[in-house]
Amino acid sequence: MDLDEVHGWSRRCQNKVDAAKDDAATVGEQWTWTATCRTSKLIIAWHVGKRDQESADALVEDVRARLVVMPQIRTDGLGLYAQPIAANFGPAVPYM
Repeated sequence: MDLDEVHGWSRRCQNKVDAAKDDAATVGEQWTWTATCRTSKLIIAWHVGKRDQESADALVEDVRARLVVMPQIRTDGLGLYAQPIAANFGPAVPYM
């Protein structure tokens, strides 16, 4: 299973977000976090949010709730994945 995130924008570019008028959680830079099966290419789980620990936790918790078997997990090396993978899958899961 691959965990990855894709960058995007909601309503306006990040440098045009007005902190006084806009809700920082829903306007500007957004990331679509995905968990994809390597063999079938099916999306197991997804989450839209900022590129932060809260979003990484939400994706990994959702993935764990959907799986019966322990997968081999691959990421792009983003450090935000390490803590939720260890907490939700334990030390025995293969994680690269």
